[in-house]
Amino acid sequence: MIVAHAISASFAVLSVFLLALIQFNDLSVLVYYGKVAQGRLHQNLSPLATLFNGLAKLTVPKAWFAHFYILYLALMWSQVVLYPKSILENGKYTLVWLFLTCQASRRLYESFNVSRWSPASRMNVSHYLMGMLFYVGVSAACLLGLLSQDPLEEQKFSLLHKAWVGGLGLLFLLSQIDQYRNHKYLASLVKYSAPKNGVFCVVSSAHYLDEIVAYFCVVLLVFTRGQIVAEDWSLLSIWLFIVINLSISACETHKYYKQKFDDYSVRFALIPGLI
Repeated sequence: MIVAHAISASFAVLSVFLLALIQFNDLSVLVYYGKVAQGRLHQNLSPLATLFNGLAKLTVPKAWFAHFYILYLALMWSQVVLYPKSILENGKYTLVWLFLTCQASRRLYESFNVSRWSPASRMNVSHYLMGMLFYVGVSAACLLGLLSQDPLEEQKFSLLHKAWVGGLGLLFLLSQIDQYRNHKYLASLVKYSAPKNGVFCVVSSAHYLDEIVAYFCVVLLVFTRGQIVAEDWSLLSIWLFIVINLSISACETHKYYKQKFDDYSVRFALIPGLI
C-alpha cells in the first residue's frame, strides 16, 4: 500500500510539474518536442534560460521510442513468470494486466513496423527518461494490484456488471484499433503536414485521444469492479498525468497547425467540446 501511495504521489507531482513548466517561459523549452519544439530555445542569456537551453539540446534518437515498449512488455510478462498464481486468480487486475499487455504489444509492433523515424529525428533526453519511468510506474501499479487484491469469484457479479465489463473491453479494443489506424495514417503523411482523415477531422490529435480513452477504460474497470484499493488510485493518478501531458502536446500541435495552414479548420485539439 505504501508503494502504491508513492506511485500516486509521484504522478501527481509530475502532473503539477508539467503544469508549472508551461507557465514559466524559462522552463517551457523542456516540455515541447517534434514540430512544436522548433524555435523554442530562449534568446535571452539569463542563467536559468541558459541551463534549460542546454538541457533541451540533450537528445536521443526518436527511434528509441521502441525502448519504452520493450521495457513495458518485459515488465508485464515478468509478472506472469514471477507471480503466475496471481495472474490466474485475480479477477480484477488480471483484466488490467490483459488490457495493458495488449497495448504494450501493439505499441511495440508499431515501433518496428509502422513508425517511420528518420536518422535526424530526435527527442529530448528528459522525455526519454520520463517515458521509461512512466512505464515502470504503470507496470508497478499493475503488479501491486495483482499482489494485494483478493481473488474475485465471477459469480459475485451480476449479468449487468458483466455486460459493463464487456462494454469497457469493447471500448478499449476500439481505442486500440483506432490508434493503430491513426499511427499508420500519420506515418504515411509528408513530414509536418496536417492530418485530415477520420477523427482527425474533429480533433487535431486523435491518436492522443485514443490513448486517453484506453487508460480511462482501465480506470473505470478498477473503480467499478470489486473493492477499491490503493493501486486503483495509482492508476487514476497515472491517467490524470496522461491527460495533462497529452493535453499540453495536443494544444501546441493544434496551435502549430492553425499557424502553418491557413485552411486548417479543425476546432478542437484533443477532446471535442472541451479542449
